[in-house]
Amino acid sequence: MDLLLIISCFCGITLLIIVIGIILIPSDNEYIRKAPYTRLVNEVMCYTGGLLQQNNIKYFPHVELRYYRNKKRNGLHLSEGKIIIYTKSHTDVTQLISTTLHEIGHHFQMKTDPKEFNMYNDYSKKFGYENNPCEVYARQFASQHLLPCIDYLLSKGVIE
Repeated sequence: MDLLLIISCFCGITLLIIVIGIILIPSDNEYIRKAPYTRLVNEVMCYTGGLLQQNNIKYFPHVELRYYRNKKRNGLHLSEGKIIIYTKSHTDVTQLISTTLHEIGHHFQMKTDPKEFNMYNDYSKKFGYENNPCEVYARQFASQHLLPCIDYLLSKGVIE
């Protein structure tokens, strides 16, 4: 009898975890792009405009879209403040938005803490890409702003 109770509890908890996962984690195909890539990326930039202003950053980064897949990366931030987004490297709209925010995160760091940002290559050698503090910051920035940015893009009709 105790074994049956344990199995029932386990099944119930497993089902609850699956239901919570379905509700809280958007599927890869949940959002559909309703505008050209240029408008989508520009609207992500507009979303960050207030954040730029709050941090006394006067200019948006220059953004260049490349309409092909890059085997090594989804996006790139160059030291002169230019962002490159490889549109075909993304499997879904959420990933494209996240990459754009990630690269804007690098721009924020470059403008607000240039000394730290200039250590990027040294950090990569010392810690590797995943643990590079500049990459950790950019991932946190993207994660923090992803859902509010998606809400903004939905309100603008850029995605649905």
